[in-house]
Amino acid sequence: MLFGVEGRGKLRTSRVFVAGTGGLGSPISTYLAVAGVGKIIIADFDIVDSSNLNRQFLYHERDIGRDKVESAKKKLVSMNPEIKVDTIKEKITDENVGSIVSPCDLNIDALDNFDTRHFFNKLAVERKIPLIYGAVSGYRAQ
Repeated sequence: MLFGVEGRGKLRTSRVFVAGTGGLGSPISTYLAVAGVGKIIIADFDIVDSSNLNRQFLYHERDIGRDKVESAKKKLVSMNPEIKVDTIKEKITDENVGSIVSPCDLNIDALDNFDTRHFFNKLAVERKIPLIYGAVSGYRAQ
């Protein structure tokens, strides 16, 4: 109802790259999945740790020790079996950002460090792809 038939069709054919599947990437990728974005590419090189469970709701106790991207993919597809989720278990660096980040309609930065943010932002500008970012540090957020 919110997007209408045409809007839902555009969502189904859209591709979004989400860098980071932690405290910000968890809810972002969840909302993209349930909204019906056709393809979500998630990138994170970390594994699920017990310290993640209080704020990263894509993960449960049974996921501790598993790759975040694989656990996240399973949950996202269970929420919407019509979407496609690709995973990248690699740290984004200045050397590999061009090959890791595939062309998309939108890039979302849910990262937790400034160096990687810089590489990711530079690529988005070069490719003229919209970039949305969020950041949290202690009790401050952007």
